[in-house]
Amino acid sequence: MSNIAPNATVAPKKYAQAPASPEELARAKKAESAPMPAIMRRPGYVLLDESPNQAAARKATQGRPIPDDFGMPSGTPIANKDTILPDLWNSFKRKAPACVYLFPKGQTNWAHAAVLYQHNGELICMNPVGRPKQPIANFMEAAEYLFGVRELDHHDEHYNLTPRPASEGGLWGNPEGGAYHRNFDMVVIWEWPQEKIDAMHAHYESINCAQAAKKTRFRVMASKVIDFIDRLRGRDSRASVNCAITVSSGLEVAGLLSKETRYPKKIAVELIRGIGRQDPDNLDIVSIGWVTHARRAHLSGSSSIAIPGVKQELGHYEHNSLVWTSPIPNLDTRMWNLASRAAAYVYVEGQVGRIVRGSRAYSRL
Repeated sequence: MSNIAPNATVAPKKYAQAPASPEELARAKKAESAPMPAIMRRPGYVLLDESPNQAAARKATQGRPIPDDFGMPSGTPIANKDTILPDLWNSFKRKAPACVYLFPKGQTNWAHAAVLYQHNGELICMNPVGRPKQPIANFMEAAEYLFGVRELDHHDEHYNLTPRPASEGGLWGNPEGGAYHRNFDMVVIWEWPQEKIDAMHAHYESINCAQAAKKTRFRVMASKVIDFIDRLRGRDSRASVNCAITVSSGLEVAGLLSKETRYPKKIAVELIRGIGRQDPDNLDIVSIGWVTHARRAHLSGSSSIAIPGVKQELGHYEHNSLVWTSPIPNLDTRMWNLASRAAAYVYVEGQVGRIVRGSRAYSRL
């Protein structure tokens, strides 16, 4: 069963906006002329000319202040949300890729895992979610996951999609806040047999079926050892999965990985060492920068969206690249900061997404 969110049938309710802090107002004012991130101000990287879509978005927003609800749930997204990804693929002179592994990064040495792939002629996202009454494999549009502001769709006890009442805020789409809340490294695989991608999608749907049958559960510290101890003590017989296990098990079904892993960064490393070295022209590293001037909606230290206006800690959104690959440190220093090896970088200038391009040789690790 597919649970890709349909178009909303009810008008989403706006969150009550608390006054912006002086720091937020200063960042928003500076954003219109903010330089590209330092990591991309190196020889070999070039800010591409605006595409027609980007130029139209800039013209539509030029001279207007950045909205107070920019990047907030049910707020204002980037002006070219639906066209920035096609522009990104066009910068490589390629069509939309077959599969993209998403490695969102946070403040700590832990991270998240999600995946984009072709399904029924469009690029969709499978984002693992560990919330009550939510399917583990949550499907949505790719652009919505990265740059959208809808909230997470609700499901009934049988994991059928049920519209969230307008009184509760309307339909959701992205529980983590996308690029408005964190950096993303992307391992782009341009071509792969569609039948294998379809098998991967069927595997993700089967995880939701197993969850509905009470055979699977989401647990961040998922491992077979912990599951064995739980079964031995009679606590719980369900098999545990986390975001990385969910994503990597599907990539294993598709033949992109040799085996699943519970470490998000290890997925990226194994794809680069596998597909990237077997067929270098079929893989590129792309990075999406955190939209630092967007309004924040996370509680400090929390992975869930909270009501705006709560005191925030800016450190929760600092860039972090040294995420655990496994319990054994990765000695290949080129893998430490994948953003520094990106062949393309997306950053948001004001309310418009822009593309910086470098040599594809940077992605050859």
